[in-house]
Amino acid sequence: MVIFQIIKKDLVQALNQIRVSIRTRRYKIYHTADFLIQPGRFVIRIDGAEAYCKIQNEGIGMFEMHFMDFFHAIDSSIEEKFDQIHFVLDDKFIQVGKRKLSYLNASFDYQKVLKVIESPLSSLNYDVNEENQYFKTFHSKEYCLLDDINVKFLSDTIEKDINFLEKYLKKYKINRTEIATFLYQRMYEIDKNKLF
Repeated sequence: MVIFQIIKKDLVQALNQIRVSIRTRRYKIYHTADFLIQPGRFVIRIDGAEAYCKIQNEGIGMFEMHFMDFFHAIDSSIEEKFDQIHFVLDDKFIQVGKRKLSYLNASFDYQKVLKVIESPLSSLNYDVNEENQYFKTFHSKEYCLLDDINVKFLSDTIEKDINFLEKYLKKYKINRTEIATFLYQRMYEIDKNKLF
């Protein structure tokens, strides 16, 4: 569990800095962001951009959720401009004042949070190779449909769609693994080293 407080004015300013960079993107509603809680600092990260503000906190951690969901929760909070907003991050929800929000995933592991902090900005949804300790973005993977090689998808787009579908198919007891298996069975990864 992580408990932290942020002055609303500072947080809104940091969120607006990030919001400007995603305003022109097509699927801005489903744009995910990482929120990192470090000692004395709250970092908001999307792919290629970062903003931060000062906080008072107990514990460190990180969570991932849709940026606009978090933005609207802060924007519509009842605290005045100079009041502090209290947050509690646990293993199920993030509590913003008296409101609880669900997130996509979270981690309270100090080493994992440290690796994300040290990673480059372009590797938001990163995959860490434990042996070589390098960061590889999902953007480096490209997939084609088995029956139509002209239809291509980046793996970050596929992962966003899986997150979106998981949210709506949860009531039918269909989990993320089943959705991912269903989609990836109909595609193959394009090897950029081969021409054909």
